[in-house]
Order: sequence, then C-alpha cells, then structure tokens
Amino acid sequence: MDILKLYNDYGVNTAAEGDKHYRPGWVQVSCPFCTGNVGHHLGYNIQDNYFNCWRCGHKNTVNAIQNILRVSKSETFKIIRQYKGQTDTKNIKKIVVKKKGFKLPMSESILEIPYHQRYMVNRGFSYKDIVKLQNEYHLRASSNFVKIDDIDLSWRIIAPIIVDDKIVSWQTRDTTNKSPLKYITCPKSRETIHHKHLLYFEPENKDIVVLTEGIFDVWKIFLAGFPATCGFGVELKDEQIILLKQFKKVILFLDPDKAGAKKEMDLFRRLIFAGIKVDEVINQTTKDPGDMSKKEIRALLNGHFEK
Repeated sequence: MDILKLYNDYGVNTAAEGDKHYRPGWVQVSCPFCTGNVGHHLGYNIQDNYFNCWRCGHKNTVNAIQNILRVSKSETFKIIRQYKGQTDTKNIKKIVVKKKGFKLPMSESILEIPYHQRYMVNRGFSYKDIVKLQNEYHLRASSNFVKIDDIDLSWRIIAPIIVDDKIVSWQTRDTTNKSPLKYITCPKSRETIHHKHLLYFEPENKDIVVLTEGIFDVWKIFLAGFPATCGFGVELKDEQIILLKQFKKVILFLDPDKAGAKKEMDLFRRLIFAGIKVDEVINQTTKDPGDMSKKEIRALLNGHFEK
C-alpha cells in the first residue's frame, strides 16, 4: 500500500527523521487506539506491509486505516484498493529484501507421523500433551525430501507463527539430531511478517506472562499451566520489547546457560529501562525449561503467580 501518498492526501501527520519515534523502514503516525497518545507510536512497516503500535501492539490493516482516517468500514476498503501499490521509499531508510511470497513447508499434522511423536515423547511430552499442543499451537511435521529455497527441512517439527488467525512465518526443529542446524526459521524473504517483530502466540490476557527463549520452552510452560511466550531467542528486537509493554508483569524464565548470562542481564535491563515490571526465575538446575517436567516448572513458577 502506498502509505505515504495516502497520508499526504488525507493530511495525516507523520514522524520526520529526527523525531524520537522515527524508525528506519517505518512510517509513524499518532495511534488512534492509545489513550492520551501524543506521540507517533503507530508504525506501518513498508517492507512487510503491516501496522504495529509501539505501545499497544499489532493492528489489523482495515481497523488501523479506518481509525486513523475516521471513516466507515466500506469507505476504508475503497481507500485501501485506491492506494494499493508500493510506497515511494526514496526518503525512507530501509534494508531491501526481495520478497518471494510466503510458503509453508510440505507437512502434515504432527499427530499423523509416529516418528515425530516418538521424538516428542523422548523430550518429555506425553501423547496427551502432544494432542493438547496440536490443538493450541497447530503443530505440523515434515518427512523426507522437503525443501524451500534449497533449504533442507526434512524430518522437522514445524511450528507455525500465527497473527490474526493467519500463518505469517514458521520455525522448525530437527528431530534426527543429525542436522548442524537444530532450528531453522522461515527465510525473511518468505515471511509475511518478520518473526523478530512478533512474540510467539502472545497471550490475550495481559496480566502476567512468562518470557522464555524458545518454542519448546513455551510448550512446556503452557502445559504446566502458565501463560508463556518467546521472542525466538534471548536477544529481542525493539518491536518485541514494545509488545511486552502490554503486560502488567513479565517473568523471565531462561536457560541456565552461562554463556548467555550476559545476554540475560542485558535483556533484564532493557525491559526495566522500557518501564516493564520484571520478575526473574532463579533456575539453579542444569535444565532448560523445555527439558523440565511440569512438576519442576510449577515448583519454580508458582511463587511468582501468587497474589
């Protein structure tokens, strides 16, 4: 969508370079969804064509345009069709990634392939757990000879990344223990929304969330009865930090990795600096959350959820 022309034609004020809310690759305006919003917090990503507010999170395109321009929904659809096309980016700094179109690896439900079920059982997930995860996270699995852009994705668990009921990216985990890459994520050129601009299955309830490192950690914490998400690694992008600001409290529950201790401290400081109330699980075991039992996870987390 040619967002700059749309904003110019409708007299919408945008953040200029030098504005504290200006971000390369984004067009920022005042967010109509935020109470008392006086800054340019609502951004439109000109590369991936989506809206995100640095205060209140991802926005559906139709709702965003309707509220920015204060027009009817039918008029909004007309405007979107009218301004369909690429934004003139000559005055906007950005990294250009040639898009190839979203593609999900050839796969089927994880419940259809016994090989992957055995892998999950060996990781401490019961069959009942796998069914529950399938229902919640829509897990898929690949068999042999699966490739995208010459990337071998054979024999992997595939975790779709979903926004507004639409798959926008994915991450995979090798189940053979033979691949040099345990995790492979959707190439950026194939993503509808870059996964590092999102949180994995961000909980709807914004009271407390457990922030962990990876998808297996999220699954184990969820099965233990706690709301959890991850940013696909311990190093988060600004967009992900902003999404975490929606929660009243964030509980860090990371891997007991000495090599990652500094990154963990850096993340803790970034969250505090962003004004987020942060608590931290002291994990004195040698296990990642994804390798713990539900009982072990509850023993570490119960106290953090007591009122």
